[in-house]
Amino acid sequence: METGGSSATQNRHGSRRVWTKKKEESLLDILDDVFARGMRCDTGSFKSRIMTIIERVLAEKCPNSGLKINPHIESKLKKWKKQFAIVYDMLNKSGFGWNEEMKCVEVDSLDVWQLYVEAAEYFWKRSCYWYKSTNC
Repeated sequence: METGGSSATQNRHGSRRVWTKKKEESLLDILDDVFARGMRCDTGSFKSRIMTIIERVLAEKCPNSGLKINPHIESKLKKWKKQFAIVYDMLNKSGFGWNEEMKCVEVDSLDVWQLYVEAAEYFWKRSCYWYKSTNC
C-alpha cells in the first residue's frame, strides 16, 4: 500500500517520477476546481501563482509526495495534453468510439486501427514545418 512518499524509477534518461493513481486523481480534482473557478489565462495556460496553488493543494492531498511545479506537475500536464490530443484525434475519426464504462477508446475493427497507425507513421520523425504557420 502506498504511504504517500516519493517514488521514482531509473531509466536510460535518469530518474523519473512515478505517479500513482491517487496522485493523478488528486491532481485532476484540483484542476477541475481551477477550471470551474475560471483561474486560467485567455490562452488556456495557468498563471504562475495558480501553479503555486496547485502545488500547495496537491501537497495537502498527498503529503510527503515531494511533487513540485517543475518538473513534476508541469511534466504531467504536458504528457496529459499530448495524450488528450491523440485521443481527441481518434474520437473525431470514423471507426473510433469512447467506452464510458472502461474509460477508453474503442476501435470498430483491426482494419480501422491499421489505417490510423499507417497514417500516423507517415509523420514519425518527419518535419512538419508548416504546421504552426497554418490556421487550419
